[in-house]
Amino acid sequence: MRAKKAVLLLFLVWLVVPAFAQQGKFTLKVGVTVMDAPWQKYFYNADGTFSYQEQTDYKRPQGTLFLSYSLLPRLSCGLYGGYTQLCAPSHVMPEITQDPDMGEIVGYTYENRNTQAFNYGVNVEFDVLPPAWRIKLYAIGRAGVQSEWWNGASAVGETAKKVCSHHCFEVAGGAGAAFYFTKHFGIYAEALGGRFRYEYFRWQAGLSFKF
Repeated sequence: MRAKKAVLLLFLVWLVVPAFAQQGKFTLKVGVTVMDAPWQKYFYNADGTFSYQEQTDYKRPQGTLFLSYSLLPRLSCGLYGGYTQLCAPSHVMPEITQDPDMGEIVGYTYENRNTQAFNYGVNVEFDVLPPAWRIKLYAIGRAGVQSEWWNGASAVGETAKKVCSHHCFEVAGGAGAAFYFTKHFGIYAEALGGRFRYEYFRWQAGLSFKF
């Protein structure tokens, strides 16, 4: 029992005592990541039954802003928001194909349109190293939502004026590293694994400002 109390006390000291040497500060990060953006076409028969699917994989950049506050010297929490353009199958087009056995087949396809995609949520970081202004290694926990909006159509011949939307919950964990050239300016890179819109791994890099 005493050993457990001693370990707990040492952990609290390790976590809290450095607060007397470094007060909490704001950190603003401006980052860029590359996201998967598959371009899809869904082919249906005239009676509405599914025929087949085609997909082309693209990569698109996303810009993100992070604003965090150091609650403790090793623990910071904040918000993030990002923007990019992705794809969604939303434009209905008639499709006529020639089959060697069945002859002419009339059907339709759902073809992609660009979407306006926004990411936003909460970001938590825990420093692995003791507080130091030049080098920072940290663990990351992140949870948020990706929301997309686009103009789409739901029937053949319908103009793409209907506003459609899609919302996806995202959660991830990972690690990051930062190097500061001065006490207020540096660069950083992060790698995260988890549940995203189209992928399970995502990296990010950019500039970091302390104030």
